[in-house]
Amino acid sequence: MACSVQCAQDYVSDARVDLIEQLKNLPLIIEKLYQKKVLNNTEVSDLEAIPEKCRKARKVLDWITNKGKDACLEFLKILDLERKSVLPLKLHTWISHFSFGEESDDIQGPTSCHEIRTLLKTKAKEILDQQCKRSNHFFGGNAKQKFTYIPLVLDRDTEKNKPHNKVIHKSKKSKKPRGKKLRSYIPKDTCRNTPEDLLNSQEKSILLVGKPGIGKTTAVKQMLYFWAERHDENLDFMFYFDKNVLTNIATSNLQSLLLDTLIMSNADLRQKAEEITQYLEDYSEKVTIIFDGISGFHDNNILLRIIHHELLPEAKIVVTCRPETEDDDFFDWPTCKVYVQGFSEESIYTYLTQMPDQDPELVNSVVDNPALFSLCHVPMYAFMVAACFSYYTSEGAHKQCTATELYIRIFRHCIQRHGNKKLRHLDAHIKDCKDKILLLAESAFSATKLKTINLEFDYSDSCIAGVFLRSVSVVSPAFARTFCSFLHNTIQEFFSALWLLEKPQKLHEVLQLCQTEEYKHMKYMIPFLCGLLSETTIPLLKCLFPPDQPKGTCHGFFEKVLKTFLHDEPDEEYSVDAVFLCQCLNELQSSEACLWFLERVDYSLDLSEEHLDPHQCCAVSYVISQSRDKPVHLNLENSVVSLSGLKTILRHSQNLRDLSMTLCQVWTAALKCEQQSYLINLLLLCGKEIYLPIITQKALHQQAGEIITQSADPVILHLCCGQNPQQLSDAFCRTISTWLPSISSVHFTTKQNQRESCEEWEKRVTLFKLNLCLQAALHQKENVQTTVKKVTLCGTDECNFLLDLYSHVKQYETETGRKVLPALLPVYQSTRAEWIIDLSERKASLLLEVLKLQTVKKPVELSGWSDEESEVRSFLQCLPYISQLSTFFLDTKKHLSICSIKLVLVQN
Repeated sequence: MACSVQCAQDYVSDARVDLIEQLKNLPLIIEKLYQKKVLNNTEVSDLEAIPEKCRKARKVLDWITNKGKDACLEFLKILDLERKSVLPLKLHTWISHFSFGEESDDIQGPTSCHEIRTLLKTKAKEILDQQCKRSNHFFGGNAKQKFTYIPLVLDRDTEKNKPHNKVIHKSKKSKKPRGKKLRSYIPKDTCRNTPEDLLNSQEKSILLVGKPGIGKTTAVKQMLYFWAERHDENLDFMFYFDKNVLTNIATSNLQSLLLDTLIMSNADLRQKAEEITQYLEDYSEKVTIIFDGISGFHDNNILLRIIHHELLPEAKIVVTCRPETEDDDFFDWPTCKVYVQGFSEESIYTYLTQMPDQDPELVNSVVDNPALFSLCHVPMYAFMVAACFSYYTSEGAHKQCTATELYIRIFRHCIQRHGNKKLRHLDAHIKDCKDKILLLAESAFSATKLKTINLEFDYSDSCIAGVFLRSVSVVSPAFARTFCSFLHNTIQEFFSALWLLEKPQKLHEVLQLCQTEEYKHMKYMIPFLCGLLSETTIPLLKCLFPPDQPKGTCHGFFEKVLKTFLHDEPDEEYSVDAVFLCQCLNELQSSEACLWFLERVDYSLDLSEEHLDPHQCCAVSYVISQSRDKPVHLNLENSVVSLSGLKTILRHSQNLRDLSMTLCQVWTAALKCEQQSYLINLLLLCGKEIYLPIITQKALHQQAGEIITQSADPVILHLCCGQNPQQLSDAFCRTISTWLPSISSVHFTTKQNQRESCEEWEKRVTLFKLNLCLQAALHQKENVQTTVKKVTLCGTDECNFLLDLYSHVKQYETETGRKVLPALLPVYQSTRAEWIIDLSERKASLLLEVLKLQTVKKPVELSGWSDEESEVRSFLQCLPYISQLSTFFLDTKKHLSICSIKLVLVQN
């Protein structure tokens, strides 16, 4: 495609083969070229002497291209003006794509057509502005006025798309985990098709297929927006007809359909309507028509003729329809089918964050909730969720918003939109529709019980059920039937819970069914039911149920839930589902119920082996926050936790006991299976602190080492010991020693209830620290001082540690014959200003050897004493290295002895 006059020569050359084979009426072309002085008399005579059409065409093209760009431009102008006579239909589009520039105003059509294009662009902008104003109404006047397109997943007609539009009947029930089921709703944008691609494509018939609210209208309006905002010299036209216009079409001719409404108030254009229509027919490749929401128009002859290209044969026709209509005979025409599948994960996040005045906390409450997040793949529901946020005041924005509350607001928005009612009349309208709503709820419950999404329910798009349902085709080798289903299975579960609220006598039966393998899927209604019974949501349901009815149901309800899902002696089949119960409590929003639950589980939440999404973490965090004075033990062993979810839990870390062990469990699981980016963010979340178990897993330590050594800032290392202390091996010590340059301090933690091995554990920890310093003296002499400082920062008695270190090194030198002590001299020569020693646990001879390493005398604070003559003699030998002696003794005899020693010290 050319874009300027300078490209004319290349444009002709690129189409040379097609032009040689398909050019018609060569005498007319040659005559026009002669009139434009591109060919002279001799050249015309030579061409007339050539009998074969292809040879003649080849000769014309040779001369044209050899004469240069100006000759090629004149040639293209002739082809454009005489296209009906000299070009086949398939080349009309080719010539229309060439931009002739300002010099070709005489071939750009009559002035009236330019005016029509201006009117069409003005109308397009009005259509887009109306959509923005409707959004503005929902968002309290804060919505953006300019039309904004969030990318939709648009997939071409391939076999992989069929499952998205057909429901395959299976005899075996799916065993896919619920989290994966929810995520499967969100389409992945692998093809990256855009509305602009469709508009610029060579396709003449495009069918956009998608379920209600999935974004079909948004896609075609993006085409409209792109065309209206485009600035070029090509004269082209785009006509947009929505469902409301199509429903009321009464015309039987092309002119009335395209122009009547557009030129109604312009007398001059009305007089030129035939001229405009004739131009549109002659240059139909310049026309794009969008039929948005076409269905059931089999008897409309004018639409049929346009869609089948009997009228405007080269026009681009774009049609949107629902999946149940795509195989209709009405669309039995060569088409490019494009399946509109809604928002991808990236688009959902973009949509929510770009909504006006959205509080980040509220946005995160949706992003972190897999059910709500996957629901938002349908743009209509994403809009409803975002609109719900506008209800919150600045104070209420930071209040915890439950999933049930959002679903209720979506429910109310959908009914308001369907009934076109003002908000003050909404409750009355819902009350009028109560029977239909509860009938739909009963069907939802029945389908949920049967573990199916297919409802035996008669509905039409105009009835209130049509807001929540879509038609689906169920196919198998034996039969094909049409059913309806909810747009999302969580909406079905929400309606099921509504029906249970209407039929409280069924609660006991449902709770019993939840305990069976066949009906355990029904438990997902329970959190919604808890939310419907919350004090915050009861006022929103007063139009369906008297306020006393939910309150009566609520009494003793959670006790029944606990008895169902929490067993005093859980066996292999029925274990405590703590995450599920936390979700129920989070929806119920009852401090009293939380405390009752925590007491039943002895303030210990066992979430081991769980994969916790952010929404589940939010529920766990809420329960922990209600623990008040008694801390909660949180077991996350072998659990996978999202970063945002962990951040939510850590907000209430003051309510947790054994926090270090819990974080150690998180780090252990993360180092085994998470990507490096996750680990880096986890390190930041933990305040540059990393928690590692003392276990001999080489891969885990290697991964941890990469994170520690690559950190820009020093890391605080916590080494955690479990219930059964493991040996701190030399290999583990050598591994830690290589990290020391990137570590600010090393800490050791054990479980709070680990008392029986505390003394042994302290000995092992001390030995491990000594070995770390020994490794530094052997292999990192330049860092030996900082190493000693790092290991003595975590509550270690520095004086006693230095004495132990000296003894440990001397023993190593004796065993290996290697000299290590010289590397440690800087440590002993730059120690603290005062020595604090308990001689009841130390040999004075050891103190003497260490004091000899000093370069200056240091004061000594002494406690404990031995009456042995050898110890007294050794201590006396220490006096030349002591500047001042302080003592703390209760024994009078020992006090007198020390006084004598002090006197000797003074005399010296």
